[in-house]
Amino acid sequence: MPTEAELRRHRCCFTGHRPEKLGAPEAEIKAALTSAIRAAIPDGYSVFISGMARGVGRDTGAGWDSPHKK
Repeated sequence: MPTEAELRRHRCCFTGHRPEKLGAPEAEIKAALTSAIRAAIPDGYSVFISGMARGVGRDTGAGWDSPHKK
């Protein structure tokens, strides 16, 4: 069984600015996050964590569906 330290190496946590401070359309931000999450999965990342504060984590969805897509 992996140790907690080993498991942490495969987690990705993210946060971001409030929507009015992003400087790009929400759809563009969501597409970029989805792309980044999909790119991280083959590198061994399997857990994606967001603080769910107003902004990137909550308002854009932060690519929540992408880890389950093939």
